[in-house]
Amino acid sequence: MKAILLRQPGGPTALEYVELPTPVPGDGEVLVQADTIGVSMPEVLVRKGVYNWMPPLPAIPGIEMSGIVVAQGRNVAAPAIGQPVFISARDLPVRAGCYAEYIAVPARAAYPLPPDCSLEAAACLSNYQVAYHVLHTAARGITAESVLIHNAASPALRFFSIHSFDDRPDIRAATMKTLLGHLAAGEIRPLIHDRLPLADAARAHQLLEAGAVIGKLLLKP
Repeated sequence: MKAILLRQPGGPTALEYVELPTPVPGDGEVLVQADTIGVSMPEVLVRKGVYNWMPPLPAIPGIEMSGIVVAQGRNVAAPAIGQPVFISARDLPVRAGCYAEYIAVPARAAYPLPPDCSLEAAACLSNYQVAYHVLHTAARGITAESVLIHNAASPALRFFSIHSFDDRPDIRAATMKTLLGHLAAGEIRPLIHDRLPLADAARAHQLLEAGAVIGKLLLKP
């Protein structure tokens, strides 16, 4: 399969477009073929070697992907082969792995998409996950009718680094179920800045760091 490999921290050119073996799903895992891969600042931090949850290198970066289940490992009943799913690396052993044509993940980490959901829109859900936790979970039940946003990116990421809910998969799963419901109802309509080939991941990082992206930047395998 084609994938992006990070051998050591560096600039955008540290992202190598390479050929790697397609993973085989193990016990309790499914194999997902990527349709759309989201690009976000955590991957830039991984590339620079300064992310709080650095994967062991060399690694395939990437924290969010939408795709189709194409194979099941042993002891997997769902999601079924052919099921569209969303993958968040926050539910994986390491926060990486999505800059690739295929990924093998625990079946519980593959969130089934409701019927007729856009795979491209689903690949943007990590951004909504952060915002939802900041506004709802981290707010501890405080009800407000309006919010003041000083900056739409880095402060939210810093805040979320404190409230990452690593030990609360139940909260993460409930949040994702809520967001998928909003997506299915058409209440989430991500603004897509551009779609680039997976091979252009370095270019995607350059655009993101230059502040040239308004909306979501996506990679297509």
